[in-house]
Amino acid sequence: MNFLLHSKRGDGIFLADRLLQEGHEAVVYIDDKRARDVGEGLFPKVDNWQKYVGQHNPIVLFDSVGYGSLADKLRSSGLLVIGASEVMDNLELNPAYGKAVMSRYDIRIPEEFIEGIELSTEAW
Repeated sequence: MNFLLHSKRGDGIFLADRLLQEGHEAVVYIDDKRARDVGEGLFPKVDNWQKYVGQHNPIVLFDSVGYGSLADKLRSSGLLVIGASEVMDNLELNPAYGKAVMSRYDIRIPEEFIEGIELSTEAW
């Protein structure tokens, strides 16, 4: 199988390594130009994911939030897509929506506050 890992900053490049170990073809595209050197020399990379998709018809893996609209467009064009959708983006980026969905399915919602770390100065 042929895979394209579409990543914001390279967070999921270990997936490419695993796919390659299992005998699949896998390439990595990193969207953030400042992070394009992540994994340099470890995995095959592409600079133009659209061209790669057009030539190879891969299964597209997303490892980052914020690409739901793109993932849904690729899915509707007939590609197999894993890891992103507009619904997933909404769940992750819109806390009110996420809480409403959790409530609808009787999933316990954590309390709204986060306790800080207690600092002990006695050690100093």
